[in-house]
Amino acid sequence: MIFISILFVNFLHGIEYSFIGGIVKSDEVISTSEIELIENSYLEAKNIIEDLFKLKFKNEKVEIVFLSSTYEFTKNFGVDYKIGGISTRNNVYFQPIRVLRTKSDLRKIFLHEFLHFWIDKIGNLPDFINEGIALYYSKLFNKNTTLIFPEGLEDKEIFTEDYYFSSKEFVRYLIEKKLLHSVLSNSNYVEVYRKFYFENADKIRVLVNPRKERELSVKLSSGYATIFSKDGEFEVKNSQFKILMEGKRIFVLGREVFSIHFKTDKFILNDRSYRGELLITNELAINILPVEYYVYSVVNSEIPPSELEAMKVQAVLSRTLAYYFMRSRKNEPYDVNSLTDSQSYRGMSEENQQSKRCIIDTEGEILTFAGSIIPVYFSSTCGGKTANSEDVWNDYLPFYRSKDCFYNGETNCNISEHFKEWERFLTNDFLYSIGITNVEFVYSGERVKRVIVDGRIESFDVFKARISKILGWNFLKSNFLTIEKKENGYLIKGRGLGHGVGVCQYGAIGLAKKGKNYREILSFYLSGVEIEKFKNQNPWGF
Repeated sequence: MIFISILFVNFLHGIEYSFIGGIVKSDEVISTSEIELIENSYLEAKNIIEDLFKLKFKNEKVEIVFLSSTYEFTKNFGVDYKIGGISTRNNVYFQPIRVLRTKSDLRKIFLHEFLHFWIDKIGNLPDFINEGIALYYSKLFNKNTTLIFPEGLEDKEIFTEDYYFSSKEFVRYLIEKKLLHSVLSNSNYVEVYRKFYFENADKIRVLVNPRKERELSVKLSSGYATIFSKDGEFEVKNSQFKILMEGKRIFVLGREVFSIHFKTDKFILNDRSYRGELLITNELAINILPVEYYVYSVVNSEIPPSELEAMKVQAVLSRTLAYYFMRSRKNEPYDVNSLTDSQSYRGMSEENQQSKRCIIDTEGEILTFAGSIIPVYFSSTCGGKTANSEDVWNDYLPFYRSKDCFYNGETNCNISEHFKEWERFLTNDFLYSIGITNVEFVYSGERVKRVIVDGRIESFDVFKARISKILGWNFLKSNFLTIEKKENGYLIKGRGLGHGVGVCQYGAIGLAKKGKNYREILSFYLSGVEIEKFKNQNPWGF
């Protein structure tokens, strides 16, 4: 694994065995066939590393110790009991032989640690590469899980499933692309890993011109554009492009084209910087980028920068919503747009150290109910009580149950400027001007679900949109309302901002200030929901 410096370990083992590479110590009997397997794995690992790095090792003696218990192993090395062994500079320590015998393939376990033993003889390989080589050639770890977010690669905790999977797949990539030696000689493995990540991570398609601007300016610092036209496909390596959109017709470089695919990892569109690639087609500008980089930007756009644990809540919510749309819209030209009816997305301008920390600490985590990813709802300020889903819309969703936004003696969201009661007045003159003479609110629970307008029933959202189009989006800030008919109009009193279903964002900030972590906050607002990554069974393959 990683080189471990051991000052003193008190191991007392009564039985010693010799083999071509050194000695084996154990307080349990090891069979002849197992000693042969140890020797063969030792030599196989030596041959693999010699061939990979084009070198020859001197005869190196190793002391192999099988510890007496899993407790002794974990206590001395501070690693999970599932780890089969630990390699140091001159020793290899394994779990008790009786424990390893219960695994499906002793050869993989032995080979994995002996690969580390020989790699450590080379010098200071990055731990990430070291682990990847050992896993790739031993075929020990067989789980498909989340690739590590590149911006957090050097901060990532080792001995985790994400670390094992990412290092193994990265080394596979380096070997297949014949890049391993150049990466090691140039010490640029993080930058190459970022390229690998962009090629292999789950990607989301974001419409970044939802208002269908006619003129687009694109700047590239690297990469190229693939242009598709009636004359065929061709590549252009210009650094700047001026694009004119006329309906579904696209003009660039003085000609009409079908589509343009900017193959790069960063670009500037109309003076805003984005990560990933850009596709121009059918009057659409679509940013294609890894989900984690999308969430990296979205977090700061969707919740006020504040308490880190509240921002982690938003990261899990935003990631879940991204995957939900990616699944439900897979046959559409894009998954989400950059406006608030999907999630507010402003590219690289919203990235910072706090949002980076949110991604690293919640990487790949989504919300599920009964094993399925959930549709995500959240709003700014619930006003003191969240809403049942069916009290706002028609769908009954068991994980969205009304909840008092109250903990430890006070309302969680009272820090929001929208918490205190606000008043609005709809004058008769205004209502007459838009063809309305009488208004009644219809409640479900404590929320306005429908409005009777001159005897006709319409949803509150439709009524609100009609009013907001003239008086502004924040005239009716929520559906947590009362209405009172006056002589010259209607007095409306309300609390909060938003629909009130799901997580209350200012409530999450309030709970974080009270010491709750992001998992506890999500559990507070959502009923019966699990936070998980997709997992395969038996990831270690033994």
